[in-house]
Amino acid sequence: MSTPLAGFVTSLHAFDPLLSVRYGDVSRSWIIERKAFIPQDELAFLRRRRDRTARIMKTESPLRPVTVKTFVGVSEELASAQDGKRVVLFAETLDSRVFDSLCLGDIQRYGGYSRYADEMDKQDSRDADAMEKRHSNEREELNRETFDQLGFLWRKRETELLSGERNMKKLLHAPSPGHHR
Repeated sequence: MSTPLAGFVTSLHAFDPLLSVRYGDVSRSWIIERKAFIPQDELAFLRRRRDRTARIMKTESPLRPVTVKTFVGVSEELASAQDGKRVVLFAETLDSRVFDSLCLGDIQRYGGYSRYADEMDKQDSRDADAMEKRHSNEREELNRETFDQLGFLWRKRETELLSGERNMKKLLHAPSPGHHR
C-alpha cells in the first residue's frame, strides 16, 4: 500500500479539512475523498451495484469493458462510503493538478451530490416560506380591505343595515342618505 507525501496531505487539509487521500487497491490510483454522511440505503445500493457488476464481468458480455470500469469506480465509492466519505476524484499522481481539479470543482462550496441536494432543499424551503409570506400579506391586505368596507357600511349605512338590507351592491354603491348629486 502506498503512502502519500506528508506535504501533500498537509496542503490538502489546508485546502479543505474534510478532505483525505488514500491509495485505492481496486483502482490502483490515488483517491481524494471527503468526509460526509452516508445513509445506510446508499451503502446497500453501492453493495448491490458492485455485486451486480462483478457478476456481469464473469460472463462473456459486450458490456464487459464498461462494466470493469464501473466495477472499479463503484468498489472505490463503496470503500470510501464505508469509512463515511465520498469520492471526490481519482488521481494517477499527487501533484498541483489535483488541487487545480479541486478548485475547478469548487469542492469547498458543494462537497458532492449530497450537500448539493441539501442546498437545493434549503432553497426550496426558502422559496416556500417566501411564497407563504406573500400569500399571508395578500390575505392580510384582503382582510383590511374587507374590514374597511364593513366599517364604511356600518358608519354610512347603519340605518339600512338595521332595517335588514343585505344587498352589498346597493349598500356599497348607492348614494348616501342626504347625499345629493
